[in-house]
Amino acid sequence: MLNDINLEINDSEFFCLLGPSGAGKTTLLRIIAGVEAPTSGEVYFDDKLMNDIPPKDRNVSMMFQSYALFPHMTVFDNMAYPLRKRKMDEQEIRKIVESIADTLRIKHLLNRLPKQLSGGERQRVALGRALVIKPDVLLLDEPLTNLDAKLRVEMRAEFKRLSKELKTTIIYATPDQAEAMSVADRIAVMNLGVVQQVGSPDELYYTPKNIFVGVFVGSPAMNIIDCTFVESGDEACLDAGEFKYRLTKSMAEMIKDKTSSRELILGIRPEDITVSKEPREGMLMLEVFAYEAVKPDAIIDLKVGNKLVKALAPEWLVLNPGDKVWCGFNKFHIFDKRTGEILICGVKTHG
Repeated sequence: MLNDINLEINDSEFFCLLGPSGAGKTTLLRIIAGVEAPTSGEVYFDDKLMNDIPPKDRNVSMMFQSYALFPHMTVFDNMAYPLRKRKMDEQEIRKIVESIADTLRIKHLLNRLPKQLSGGERQRVALGRALVIKPDVLLLDEPLTNLDAKLRVEMRAEFKRLSKELKTTIIYATPDQAEAMSVADRIAVMNLGVVQQVGSPDELYYTPKNIFVGVFVGSPAMNIIDCTFVESGDEACLDAGEFKYRLTKSMAEMIKDKTSSRELILGIRPEDITVSKEPREGMLMLEVFAYEAVKPDAIIDLKVGNKLVKALAPEWLVLNPGDKVWCGFNKFHIFDKRTGEILICGVKTHG
């Protein structure tokens, strides 16, 4: 179910719908395509109302996760199928199919059957079939899910190239934030049928609107630490139990202006945690719970009370479970625990 969706997608934009399973991404694509009708609201292409326009008259192509190629047809016939349904001249069909196949670098495969193709080749054929009608809008529903990691990276670059070359509006649904962040001009982060935030990859990463966006966008995910807003005289701090962070007067006033709640959340990205083997003034001593050398960085799980937080460190800083290290937080976000909304974004520490 979708709730109060209001999106404006620009012409020739590469726009991503990003969210977990059940967020409503596929339902929204199907409504845009005309396969499903909205119970309320309106869909416009430019200034034309599309609610009563059937799918075949919308000039929209949709590519599915499964590719849905006809196994008994050659690559050429699979790609030609939508044009033959439109009763186009065979000579014109061949010209269009060969042109798109050349763009997708699969012209040498036109006489093969799908069973003779690799996963990446089948994916290109499905994409070619979607492109032959020269759609005004190309809808891609988790198109890279069935590919291995290497092919997924290659196809991200291919989609980006095609979006610029073909100047087609692309709406791309994915649960993979790395995919969305690498290809999209803008992203709508969705959860449970609600758009949480719309923005560029940088806007979502550096200025998340709420906890869901902060945690969902970024890998490793943002750390979440419960804390309490405490005032004593003219001073205020965030008390996280294991440590306290002193607030400036302006930050304290900002928090009080935006919420009456004292229960807050610190959101700290792993790269904003400094880790040292040597004691440093103002740093917190923590115990290493786990260590992963992922090249070129290391991911370190640290115990903060009964909670684990992840930090990124250079791979030369080799650690073992049980080691004691000194940690400092360089920057963090402050969220209202009750609403999940951002209160202060990108707070830099002051020693």
